[in-house]
Amino acid sequence: MFRVAIIYEKPNCASLSIAKISNRGLLSAAARMAIEEAQHKAEELREKDSVLCQVQTLELAKLRRVLDLLILSGEDAQPVM
Repeated sequence: MFRVAIIYEKPNCASLSIAKISNRGLLSAAARMAIEEAQHKAEELREKDSVLCQVQTLELAKLRRVLDLLILSGEDAQPVM
C-alpha cells in the first residue's frame, strides 16, 4: 500500500509526520505534482547549466517510470503523465 504523507519540516529540526493518507486519487495528484516540479526544475536549469539540465531530464524520466509503475500497480489506475 502506498500513502501520501503530510510532513512538517523546519530547518535544522527533526521532521514531524502529521498525517498519512491512502487515497489513490490523492496519490495520483501528488505524483503529477512531483513530476511537474521536476520538469520545472529541468527547465530552469536549461538556461543555467546544460549538463545539469540533462541530468535533471534523465531524473525526470526515471521519476515518471517509477511513479507510473507504483501507481499502475493498483486497480483501475491511469498513467501519471
